[in-house]
Amino acid sequence: MKKLLVTLMFGMLLLINLPISAGASNKVATEKEVLINFLEAVKNEDINVAVELVNDNRFGSIEEQKQEYKYLLSKEKLTTYMINEGNNNSEFIVDLNFDNGGITKVPFKVLDNKVSIDFDSLQNKDFKVIQEGTQDMGISARHTLCDWYFSQRRHDSSFYSNCEFDISGTSVVKLLLTQQTDSTIPQTPNVTYAIVKPHWYGDDVWGSVYVSGTKTSAYETYISGKNDSFKGAKMRFSVHSLPSPAYYEGVGSLVK
Repeated sequence: MKKLLVTLMFGMLLLINLPISAGASNKVATEKEVLINFLEAVKNEDINVAVELVNDNRFGSIEEQKQEYKYLLSKEKLTTYMINEGNNNSEFIVDLNFDNGGITKVPFKVLDNKVSIDFDSLQNKDFKVIQEGTQDMGISARHTLCDWYFSQRRHDSSFYSNCEFDISGTSVVKLLLTQQTDSTIPQTPNVTYAIVKPHWYGDDVWGSVYVSGTKTSAYETYISGKNDSFKGAKMRFSVHSLPSPAYYEGVGSLVK
């Protein structure tokens, strides 16, 4: 009888411990572990895993994000990184080292088990370019730095130019542009034109200008930047929401 009681008690203890073991095997990754997994995916250029671990609001679709990541991860190949603790358990400052010699200090935030990136991620005092990497893009300083044309762009979207360019020797550049909507209802189009360097970890913004109103002939405005040297830049267009749905179109040039 005594032996039977001991056996039953042992069996009950095993049953009690089963849920604990199952729970331990399914434990949710910590914020730091999520960031490490993301950085390792980036380092290995594993685009599918990187996209699964990040919530990047700069792109309108997963396919667009994967296409841009494929380019950015090969352009800025991560070799090593060091994670420093941030203001709380979900914020980190990471020292990134790239194979082109670039060294950057980047703030990262992890929310809901994903690395969070948006257009303003690098508008942060903790973001610092310690050393510029060498560029092998064959980009030369030209009088006209970038030309663009866009149409059928939603009234609440953001997107980038196809052209890529360098700025050197000036902290002010000129824009010549047109912008309008295709709406039959009179509406005032509003566009923010920004010069940025897109990275897989966010956009480094050199400068921007907000233009309001329909411009059917060449409208001239200027962007003042934070320094007189900025390499590997693109134009970023943010077309703002209107009272009713509309699509934007525009054409322009960036002139040094």
